[in-house]
Amino acid sequence: MSATTGKVIKIINICSALVLAIAGVWRIVSLQIFKILDTWQCFDFFMPFFMILLGVMLLVIEFKRDFMEKYFFFLTTLLGRGIFNVFLSSMSVFSINNEFNSLLAPFIYSLILFVIGFFYIILSLFLKDGHEELKEQLV
Repeated sequence: MSATTGKVIKIINICSALVLAIAGVWRIVSLQIFKILDTWQCFDFFMPFFMILLGVMLLVIEFKRDFMEKYFFFLTTLLGRGIFNVFLSSMSVFSINNEFNSLLAPFIYSLILFVIGFFYIILSLFLKDGHEELKEQLV
């Protein structure tokens, strides 16, 4: 895998983090968090805040901050990053569904996160020894 592939994956991670955080901000600004009054689902109120927090976490880890390496070490490994992306994909397919009129946009976004997460998990299984430059590019 070349350096270009690592850069493309980083750009996709940054874009997906921004989409997740912006979708959370949009739910707060458009007052969709008060949908709880109609549906009586408590998670509708808290989900935008989680979306913003997890989107910011995904964005900050791309720039290798010491804080993230100290307190969220699992995001600095391929396996941890992969599991985190798979979790975000499962969360976002349902939470972003309310932002769009169709299920297609959240499905595509969640599929991209899932594929990248699965890619990280597979790489963590096969790249046990060596390949440090590849791990450094991706994580």
